[in-house]
Amino acid sequence: MKKKMLIINTVIIAFVTLLLVFYLFFVDGLDNFINAFKNASLIPMFTAFLLIVVYWIMESLTVYVMAKKVHPSHLLKHSVKTVMIGQLFNCITPFATGGQPMQAFVLVQRGMPAGLATFSLFSRFIVYQIVLTFFSIIALIFRLDFFVSHVSSLGYIVLIGFLVNFAVVAGLLMIAFFRNGTKKAAKAIISLFSKIKLVKSKEDLIRKTDDQIDLFYRNMCELKKYTGVIIKMTLLTAIQLIAYFSIPYFICVALGAENLSYFNVLCSSSFVLMISSFVPLPGAALGAEGSFLLFFSMYFTETEYIATAMLIWRFITFYLPIIFGVMFLNRLHKIDDISLNTDGNE
Repeated sequence: MKKKMLIINTVIIAFVTLLLVFYLFFVDGLDNFINAFKNASLIPMFTAFLLIVVYWIMESLTVYVMAKKVHPSHLLKHSVKTVMIGQLFNCITPFATGGQPMQAFVLVQRGMPAGLATFSLFSRFIVYQIVLTFFSIIALIFRLDFFVSHVSSLGYIVLIGFLVNFAVVAGLLMIAFFRNGTKKAAKAIISLFSKIKLVKSKEDLIRKTDDQIDLFYRNMCELKKYTGVIIKMTLLTAIQLIAYFSIPYFICVALGAENLSYFNVLCSSSFVLMISSFVPLPGAALGAEGSFLLFFSMYFTETEYIATAMLIWRFITFYLPIIFGVMFLNRLHKIDDISLNTDGNE
C-alpha cells in the first residue's frame, strides 16, 4: 500500500472516530451511554460480539476449502491469518480495495503459487458477491415497502446500493458468458470517456481492460471444475452473512428494543450494507453510521439508545477487525517486503 494513501485513510478514520466521540459526549450525552450499558442484557451483548468471530471463522473456512483443493499443503491457520489481515485492509481502504492484494501476498508468503492464490481469492469473491446479491434481492422483495413507509425516499438510496452490488455480479457473468461482447462494450465506454477527456491513454486502457477480462474469463472457466467446492463455499458464505446481519439484532435486544422482528433486522442490516457499498471512504465511514441510524431508529422507543447501539455495532464490525488485523499483521514475517498497491495494481 502506498504510504501516502495509508496516511490519508488513517486520517479519515481518525477524523470519523473523533466525530463519533464528539457525538457520544456532546450530542447524545455520556450519561445516556453509561446508563444504556448498565441496563444492557449481558448474554445478548456477548452473543453480538461472538457473532463477529463466527463471521471471521466462516470466511476463513470459505477461503480454506478452495485453497486446500488447489494447493493441498495449505493449512487452515494460513487461511485465518489471510482473512484477518484482509479484514484490516478492507477497513482502511476505500471500497475495501486493499483486502485482496494483501490476502494474495499472505497466501504467496505461505508457499502458495501466485496464480493459485489469485484463483482462490477470486472464487471467494465471486461466491460472496452472488450470495450477498441473493440476500439483497430477498430483502428488497419482502421488506422494501415496509422500510420506505417508515422513512421517506429511502427506497432510492437502497436501490442505488443494490444496483452497485448487482452490477458487479452482472459484469462478472457477462464476462463468463459473453466475453467478446463485454470487450466491445468496455471499448465503447472507454472511447466515450476518452472523447470527454476522462481517459488520457485510450489504447493503453483498452489493452489493460482486455487483459483483465481475459483473466476473469479463464478463472470463471476454471471454476466450473470445482462445483462441489463452490457449493460448500456458498453455504459457508450464507452462514457468514447471516451471522453478520444478526449482530445488530442482539445489540438491540441487549439494549431493550421492543417489538423486534428478526427478519426485519436481517433486512435492515442488508440494506445498511447495500448503502455502505457505494460510500467512497475507508470502512464506508459516515455512510455506515448514518444508514444504521436510519434503519434501526424505528426499533427504539428511547431515542438515546439508538446512538449507543450504533456505536457498539460500529466497534464490533469495524474497529475490532482493525484491532485484530493489526495483531495478525504484526506477526507476519518479512513485513518490510510488502509492496502491494491497494489501488488494484500489483
